[in-house]
Amino acid sequence: SEFFYFWNSWQKVTDRTRLIRGELGRIDPSAVVLTHNNLIPQVANRRYVYQFDYRPKPTKAEQAEALQPDVVILAREFWEPATQPVSATLEELLTLKYKIVTEFDGFFILKRQEKPL
Repeated sequence: SEFFYFWNSWQKVTDRTRLIRGELGRIDPSAVVLTHNNLIPQVANRRYVYQFDYRPKPTKAEQAEALQPDVVILAREFWEPATQPVSATLEELLTLKYKIVTEFDGFFILKRQEKPL
């Protein structure tokens, strides 16, 4: 029932989830976001929201390069299977002019530093 869903969801609220929700709430409503499927409901009120692919190619960084999102959100617990590791993804995103603005316990928010001409 609906009650069970809400009760079950509430049981999973932790200090970490509160912190993540707070960080996601600070993202500009006009931003274009690229993230994991599980986080889309938390950022749905943004200009555009794109979801990472579940396949190894294109990589998350290649998706970011093609879509040019303002914000990329990564969360280790929602990592898509068979895709490159978090460390490699972060390294590639940093070379694409993204900067880590939030980082804790496997959760990352990166912002694009330069807009394309």
